[in-house]
Amino acid sequence: MKKILTLLAFVMTCQLTFSQTYQDVINNFKDDGNYVELTKDLLKVAIDAGQVPLEKDFVKRIDCMKFLAVTNAEKLEAFTKQVKALEVRYNRLGDEESEDGEKMFLFYDGEDTEKMTALIFGIVKADGGQFIVIEGNLSSNDLDDLSKMAD
Repeated sequence: MKKILTLLAFVMTCQLTFSQTYQDVINNFKDDGNYVELTKDLLKVAIDAGQVPLEKDFVKRIDCMKFLAVTNAEKLEAFTKQVKALEVRYNRLGDEESEDGEKMFLFYDGEDTEKMTALIFGIVKADGGQFIVIEGNLSSNDLDDLSKMAD
C-alpha cells in the first residue's frame, strides 16, 4: 500500500511539474506578432487617456495584462489543446460554449477566488483564438466588475 501511495504522489508531482503554464501558451504562439503586454504604468496611461474602460480601483490591483490573438488557422487546434490543458495546473472557474461554436475557458491561479494572483481567459472561435491573462491581487469581486464591463 505504501508503494502505491508513493507512486501516486510521484505521478501527481510529475504531472504538475510538466503541465503547461499560461506563460508557456503565450510563448508558443506570440511569435505570430499578435501579442501585447500592458504593465501597470502603461495601464495607468491608457486609463487616463480613456482608452481602457476599467475602474481605477481595479487597475491598482493589476500588475500586468497580457493579450494574445491566434489568427493562424493551422495553429488554432494546437492553441485549443494547450488552453484546455491548463486545467491540470490552474483552478477552473468555468467554461462555456455558445451556439455559434465559440468556446470560452476561465481559470485562476491562487489559493481561492478571494486570493487570486492571475485570471486566465481562453476564447476559441472558428476564425481564431484569444488569450487574456490578468496578473495581480484579485478577488471574486473583480470578476463581477469584469463581467459588468463586458456587457
